[in-house]
Amino acid sequence: LNPLHAVTTMLPRRALALLLVALFAAGTFSRASAWANPYYLWSAEVEHHPSSTRANTAMGDFYADAITFDPAAKAANYQLARHYYEQATALKSENINGLVGLILLSELHGKPVEKAWLSELTRRLEHEAISANTNDRLMSLAICQTKESCPLKADEIDQLLHAPLRNPNV
Repeated sequence: LNPLHAVTTMLPRRALALLLVALFAAGTFSRASAWANPYYLWSAEVEHHPSSTRANTAMGDFYADAITFDPAAKAANYQLARHYYEQATALKSENINGLVGLILLSELHGKPVEKAWLSELTRRLEHEAISANTNDRLMSLAICQTKESCPLKADEIDQLLHAPLRNPNV
């Protein structure tokens, strides 16, 4: 062991440490700019993880919540939101977020709710494992009922809200 070895390698070690810090800072800056914009964040997530229900639901939410006064853009946003919600619905049998998104999207655009969505949502609430955010999504359906524009009837909302009580997994 040469005691002068540590002294002679000090400058290269400092340069290497500085280079690593600069690389990590650049990577952080790059990711922070993506995280600052929900569209870039979720489109990148869907691109890299197409089987993610969370990413597909978030892209559906993004397009559903997009505000535009252009009828063509509004129709395109509806189609894109519907596509991503349907993707999320198809990916996992226990996921309800895509189905609730489809129902609320129908409310936003004055479209009818497909009966298949309601029966599948009821089935999932009655038989599948329930995730932590299920309560939030069901709450948004209950809030929907308080609006005149809600496409669901009171008995349909009641059926959906009581379905988890019949779930043996809860």
